[in-house]
Amino acid sequence: MSKNSILRKIATFGSVAALGLFSVVGIVNTSAQSDTGSIQINILPGTLSVSVSDCVMTVNGDGTTAPTVSASNQTVRCTVLAQFNDLRGNSAVGWSVTATMTNFQGATDGTILGLCRDRINPATGENIGVDCSQVSDFSLTPSAMRRVAGQPVDQNLNDVTTTQNAAGLTAPLTATQTNNPPFNIGGYNAGGGEGAYEKDLTLQQVIPPYTRAQTYNATLTLTIA
Repeated sequence: MSKNSILRKIATFGSVAALGLFSVVGIVNTSAQSDTGSIQINILPGTLSVSVSDCVMTVNGDGTTAPTVSASNQTVRCTVLAQFNDLRGNSAVGWSVTATMTNFQGATDGTILGLCRDRINPATGENIGVDCSQVSDFSLTPSAMRRVAGQPVDQNLNDVTTTQNAAGLTAPLTATQTNNPPFNIGGYNAGGGEGAYEKDLTLQQVIPPYTRAQTYNATLTLTIA
């Protein structure tokens, strides 16, 4: 066999081998593969919170007229904004809010201006003790609940909008005494209250005659649960 014949056979065999290899590789590449994965979002519960603004009581709540020492009763008022946020993500529990108010204490001499007035014996002028049921000088009136964001405002709403008078204080009056039972502000039964809500609280105090001239400070505390 000539040298050229041998070379031609080798070339032909190589071409056939290469074509076979190409065919095998081509078959492997046409087989697609796939897989799936689980993707999650874990949302943690937030908090249940309440906040309340400050206010300065003025004559009849006009915002400007400070009371002066007088020989007769004077009524002062102001309105605070109470805000409630339920970020727990569980409407099955609901929530409610209560409020307590301390007696007013004079910033200069510590004199107590009470939520309830001392009883005075009209015959002798003697102080015979505090009686809230007889004279409650302080009252709190909640407005209707308003929705800021979240569930509809009336969904399982347990609202309170009536005026409530201070009760439960006893003699002697101190700066830390509070009304007992607390004022009921309102809230939501189970199935409602997920979101942000607010309401106004109108505070009123009657100043007895001849109350000493100074600034009197008290603390309003709201509790949500």
